[in-house]
Amino acid sequence: MKRIHKDLGITTIFVTHDQEEAFGLADRMGVMNHGRLLEIGPPDELYLRPQTEFVATFLGTANLLLGECTEREVRVGPLSFPLGTETPPDVAARRVQVLFRPEDVALAPWNDEAPAASLGAGEVEEVVFAGDQQRLRLKLPALEGVRPIAPPVPFGSESMLVEAIRSQEQARSLPLEAGDRTWVAVRRIHALTHPGLSFLMVTDGSPAAHAALGMGSYIARQAHARATVIGCGRDNPETAAALQRVREALGQGVAALDVRMSPDSPGAAVAREAERDLFDLVVLGLPADGFGDLMRQLLNAGDHHVMLVRDARPAITRALVCVGVSEPGKQDILFVARLLRHLGAEATLLSVVGKGDEAASSKTQAERFLNGGQRTCSLLGVPSRQLIRRGDLGDEIRTELASTPYDLLVLGAPLTKDDAEVALSARAREVLREHGHTPVLIVRSAVVSPAPHPAHDEV
Repeated sequence: MKRIHKDLGITTIFVTHDQEEAFGLADRMGVMNHGRLLEIGPPDELYLRPQTEFVATFLGTANLLLGECTEREVRVGPLSFPLGTETPPDVAARRVQVLFRPEDVALAPWNDEAPAASLGAGEVEEVVFAGDQQRLRLKLPALEGVRPIAPPVPFGSESMLVEAIRSQEQARSLPLEAGDRTWVAVRRIHALTHPGLSFLMVTDGSPAAHAALGMGSYIARQAHARATVIGCGRDNPETAAALQRVREALGQGVAALDVRMSPDSPGAAVAREAERDLFDLVVLGLPADGFGDLMRQLLNAGDHHVMLVRDARPAITRALVCVGVSEPGKQDILFVARLLRHLGAEATLLSVVGKGDEAASSKTQAERFLNGGQRTCSLLGVPSRQLIRRGDLGDEIRTELASTPYDLLVLGAPLTKDDAEVALSARAREVLREHGHTPVLIVRSAVVSPAPHPAHDEV
């Protein structure tokens, strides 16, 4: 292909899923996800200096951490690294995602022999022979104030993972096997321009939508996220006024802001926007009734999670996270911890077991699961506690919300086996009706729900 292209001298568009083909053939390369062109540029530019989390992790293996960027350096927890690439436009200190590739990792037997800034001593978890290279996965103790993004943290782990590549010559000079200890240093770090979180806020001018805009704006500022705000109803002066207030309030507080009007209903507006872009969180007002069909529409419009708000809250300091002992429950905790970390909030992890003969066994499983959830929260910098209750899930949620003031209620919405759709159960809708004064976050899972459990099949 490369020879034919050179001989003919014809501009060519080549579509492939093979990254090596793309790197080898392209003068300029575009990366698409879900039908959207995310970035375009020379292959080495996209690989070494990506702007988005998806491109960073899609083009080759990536080590991605949350750090803080200044004009001259990147701080990762207590460590400082020189900024090896172009400084982001906003040079004020702010949270950024920092990337280093496996080939940027240097290994040394002692810290004083490390050729670059050191992340600390780690344990070799895996060694893979890859022809002229050796690939290693290393496990390091968690760094205070650092949230690992990629490789993803195993649920319940108290360590972070680092991928490394070295030549066979380097491998012979410092032989390493699984279980060995080595110092891990980083030669080069790149700060991504765009943060990982992207919010969509929708308003129709109603009081609930106004409260949702306030809550969504607060979270977006704290997370320095990208924010898109859609006003529904072109002739509604209240909506136009709300959008102007959002422009003024968010201003410089978010990474990017897009505010515009739409003639669609809130549900249709979310579906239309989800076709254009990817969002982590959709925030809108909780309607007084008829939200069952709206929730199904919102949750199946894309891969985003949904926050419903009816009453304004000044801040989120405490969240009640209702989880089942399952794979979807793990995803619930991981996303919520990622969100709460930006807010400085604490989490209460609630799991409900039945009252029958299997209660003791279920309680033991729930304890192990929630212990892992707390370790995950701790690694991401979120204080947490756990509660295990026996009885009916809805009753236990009511009891806990009545006894403790929470600013956020978190429920899960896993895929169903029958139609591969995401939907809330009747019990979860009942909880929303009764406790709509508390903002509710619905975490959408891509994992099919396991067989129903009598105590926690509702979320």
